[in-house]
Amino acid sequence: MIAAIYARKSTSQSDVADVEVIRSSDHARQGLRRRGKWLVIEYSTTASQDRGDPTGQRARLLADATAGKFRS
Repeated sequence: MIAAIYARKSTSQSDVADVEVIRSSDHARQGLRRRGKWLVIEYSTTASQDRGDPTGQRARLLADATAGKFRS
């Protein structure tokens, strides 16, 4: 199975530390490991990186999905 993890800290989450975004990704990875063999593809960004950036991680995730990279 293949899973994509998209971790993002939005502009409105200024009170959330970057480490919380990393921790969320870690929890997702651990949960997938407990469920068996998964290929995990990670995408992460901060709001400032993503804003108006057509080559950002969200765009990469969508392009990979369109290209069928999540099919097992």
